[in-house]
Formats: sequence, C-alpha cells, structure tokens
Amino acid sequence: MTKTGPYALSMWRPWGLLTVTDRLTIPKNPENRVNLHVGWRGDVYLHSGKRWDPVGAEAAEACGLSLVDDDVPTGYIGIATLVDVHKDDGDKPCGCNRVWAEPGVWHWVWENVRPFRTVVDLPGRQGLFRPDPTVVARTPELLAV
Repeated sequence: MTKTGPYALSMWRPWGLLTVTDRLTIPKNPENRVNLHVGWRGDVYLHSGKRWDPVGAEAAEACGLSLVDDDVPTGYIGIATLVDVHKDDGDKPCGCNRVWAEPGVWHWVWENVRPFRTVVDLPGRQGLFRPDPTVVARTPELLAV
C-alpha cells in the first residue's frame, strides 16, 4: 500500500452510519477490525456496504437510535481522519470507549468525522481501497453546509 491517500473503507450496515451520525448518545469510535492493520494515517472515505449486521442495530438501540435495514443506505456516506490503529489484547484496556471497542481486535480510531450531505450510491469493496474518483471530485460539494 502506498503512503498517500485517499483511501476508502466499506463497513457493514449500520456500522458506517453509526460512525458518521451525530444522533447517538455515545459516538461510535473506534471501528473494530479483526485482521486489518495499516500503518497509513489520514482521511478515509467511509462507505456503507450492502450487508446488514443486526448486532449493529442492537448497539444503536442501546445508544438511543432505532434503525431498521430499509432505513440505512448503501454507498459513500462521509469522511473521517484515521489517527491511530492499535491492537487491543483484551487483557489490558487500550483506552478506547468500551461501548464500541471490542477486545482482541484492531481498533481504528477516528477524528474529524464529516458526514456527507447526501449518500453517493456507488459500490465499495472489502479492505482498504481507493475511493471512486467521482466521489473524490465531488467531496467539496458533498461536505458543504
């Protein structure tokens, strides 16, 4: 992997939406990854994938947000700055919020999370990947308030 971005990350629904929404009582941070450690840091385009994870909906409900499958879109939904990636060994807390941080996996820690004004319905893929060039070109418009 080259050292320059931009990159994108696709997440099962509703995890991506939970990352960019401001409607949770406890913001979703970090992103948990079983086997994806990266040394790169910087802005990551966040993509909401096709697969639905009911565990994410249960977690959202516990934090004050009720979601159903049909309400959560697929596509590019925002950008966040990846500032840290570390492995949680499960025995010694890493400092991440335990509401969202799973023990024994890689934690991707975000700052400066910026949701898009509208979802860009384009496909993603597994792992860290290059975002669609049309999304990159439209970023100023998608982030405008």
